[in-house]
Amino acid sequence: DEICGDHLKKGSEQCDDSNLINGDGCSNICQIEIGWECINAQNCNPIHGDGIIIGNETCDDSNILNFDGCSSNSK
Repeated sequence: DEICGDHLKKGSEQCDDSNLINGDGCSNICQIEIGWECINAQNCNPIHGDGIIIGNETCDDSNILNFDGCSSNSK
């Protein structure tokens, strides 16, 4: 059975991070949220260099260059 939030990616789920919380990369309907990438369907991280400040990013200037005011890891 496909159950969102059970930590098992099945069927139409793009991710399943064991919770039903929006804003952490994997939505409450187990879809990858805009500005995020999910590795192994459970570990979601902000995409650096996309111009969207989310998660633990303190800046995101639409590139991954260092020494331009925002580092390649958006800090």
